[in-house]
Amino acid sequence: MRCLRAVALADHFAAPGVQEFTGIYIETAVRYPRPLKACGFAYDLLGLAEDHVSKILLVDDERDYITTLAERLEMRDMRSDVAFDGEQALSRIRAGDYDIMVLDLRMPGISGHEVLRRVRKLRPHVQVIVVSGHGNENDEELARELGAFEYLNKPVELTDLAAVMLRAVARAQEERSRRPSPPLDRLLTQNNPE
Repeated sequence: MRCLRAVALADHFAAPGVQEFTGIYIETAVRYPRPLKACGFAYDLLGLAEDHVSKILLVDDERDYITTLAERLEMRDMRSDVAFDGEQALSRIRAGDYDIMVLDLRMPGISGHEVLRRVRKLRPHVQVIVVSGHGNENDEELARELGAFEYLNKPVELTDLAAVMLRAVARAQEERSRRPSPPLDRLLTQNNPE
């Protein structure tokens, strides 16, 4: 079984012994020699829906950086889509059902702050992790005011990003569960156009 949560936990299972993870002490490699076997355990610990596969959107105008990040995530069984500017990102958000967006702030065209503002209105459950190499305290403050889940400075260690992504998935699923379901009669009429 492969999942974002197990992979993020696996990064914390690097050495035998006990690690603290989200305030819970977990036996690590001694009990789980193959980290992906811990996937169900991660779901139980964090109360996550086991049948939900998280979708990740990576947004950055630095093509080499974002492509390399996508490849490194893929090696950890975290599949992602990429967008190279704000317009592409918004188009993908409208068309897809993402849980996480990793977003650069400084891009040509629509700025990262504006993308963040629009994403939070279009898809409030999407957790946006801002990763910037040129940001300052004002940029971070504005990003947090606009609803960024986390703000990280480049360069970012992949293990640190994976841990933040794990928390973001939990938050996205929590917010999804709070969304009201459409009334059954509306669903039936949408699927049966008589």
